[in-house]
Amino acid sequence: MTTQPRQWGPSAPGKLFTRTVDWSLRLSTDSYHLRVGSTALQGNVAELERLRVSSGMFWATLALSLPGRGPISLDGIPNADAKEMATVVAQAVRKARVAELLRNFNQALRPVLQWASSARGACKAQLTARGWLTREFKEVQSNLKPGQLAELLTEPDVVRHLNAQRPELKDAVALWRRNFNEVADDINERHLTRELQESKAFFEQVEKSDRTRSALTAPPALIAPPSRRFFWESTSLGTADGK
Repeated sequence: MTTQPRQWGPSAPGKLFTRTVDWSLRLSTDSYHLRVGSTALQGNVAELERLRVSSGMFWATLALSLPGRGPISLDGIPNADAKEMATVVAQAVRKARVAELLRNFNQALRPVLQWASSARGACKAQLTARGWLTREFKEVQSNLKPGQLAELLTEPDVVRHLNAQRPELKDAVALWRRNFNEVADDINERHLTRELQESKAFFEQVEKSDRTRSALTAPPALIAPPSRRFFWESTSLGTADGK
C-alpha cells in the first residue's frame, strides 16, 4: 500500500563478502514481489509481517517466513538499507491490516461482541450466586478476552469507522478496551453500595414498623396528646389524694 514502488536487495560488496544468493524485494501498492535466485514469489504485503532484520558489522541478514514455504534467509543488504526496508514493510503491513479490518469489520469484531455479551452474563450470574466478583473470576474473564486488535483499533481510520457503528458494538469495544479487573472492581463497589442502601431502607422500615406496632398496643394514656395526658394524670392524682 505504498504510493511508489520500493525495492531493496544486496549491495555488490555485500554479495561478495556474504556470498548471498542474488535477491530483491519490491513493494508495490498492497503486494510484494520477492526474487531469490531464479525463484519468484509474490503475495499480499501482510504476509511480510514476520520479517526480521539482524544487523551485522556492515550488512544485515533478513529472516522471512512466508505462507506455505520454509524459512528464508537473505544476506548482503547494508544495515541502513535494511533498517529503512523494515520500517517501510512494517508500515505497509499495518496499513494492509487496517484495510482488511475495515473490509471485514463486523466479522473481525464478532469475537469482541461475543466476549462482551458473555462477560456481562457471567458477571450477573456470579453476583447472584456469590454476591461478589472474585479474583479467580476476574482472571478467567481476562484470559477469555480476544487479543490482537488493540493497536488496530487506535488507527484514525478505524476509530472513525467505529464511531459510525451501532451503540451495541461501540459499547462492546469500550468494555473490551478496559482492564477487566478494574471493570470488576467497579461492579463490586456499585453492588456493595446498592446492597447497603437496600439494607438501610429495609432496617429503617423495620424500625418504623416496630414503633408503629408499639404505639398501637400502648395504653391510651401513653399515646394521648400531651394536653390530654396532663389532664388525666392530674385527675388521677387528685382522686388519690382525696381532693
